[in-house]
Amino acid sequence: MKSIIIYIAVFWSLMVITNEVIGQESIFTALVGDLKKADRFYANQSYSKASSLYKGLLQKDKDNEEILLKLANSYFFSNNMKLSAQAYNEYEKIAEEMPFEVMLRYASALQALGKYDEALVYLQQYSLSNPNNFEISKKIWQLQNINFLFEESVYFKVNPISINTTYDEIAPEIQGDQLIYASNHPKVGVIKRIEGTSEKPFFQRKM
Repeated sequence: MKSIIIYIAVFWSLMVITNEVIGQESIFTALVGDLKKADRFYANQSYSKASSLYKGLLQKDKDNEEILLKLANSYFFSNNMKLSAQAYNEYEKIAEEMPFEVMLRYASALQALGKYDEALVYLQQYSLSNPNNFEISKKIWQLQNINFLFEESVYFKVNPISINTTYDEIAPEIQGDQLIYASNHPKVGVIKRIEGTSEKPFFQRKM
């Protein structure tokens, strides 16, 4: 009778250990699956979908440099400068060294947010190793003289017009008495065609 009790106890112990191992393997498999899926979206420039997955992965592995950098890049390439700047800031805290191309993206995000002094710091760091880069030197000069460049803006006033929407209206051109422009305002229809990078409709010519 005693041997039967010992056998049952050992059996249930093995069952518990096996279930724990299976559970751990299932979580690991799910993480690997999400990472592969996110990397696939990233490679295909579907940055909005990629960022959603990378964000979820970071909740389980917050100090993963590679995932954090890809999250920051995904936000940047989908034109979400606020979130990209936040992610680049977090990446800088844990990375041993920030690559130069990442510095440029971080500087661009900061500049878009109006944080000109912070953007200038990263551009100047980049310039130390690339002193002959004319475009970077030009950006540094512009940020150093931003107040001077803004002086002309007092002579102009920008007003929204009837074609302005929450979508993007770009490349205006006057042809005769018509205004021609491009817009990604969605068309009404059964099939929705969207651009992978921004997850927005494709641009169409309008007048």
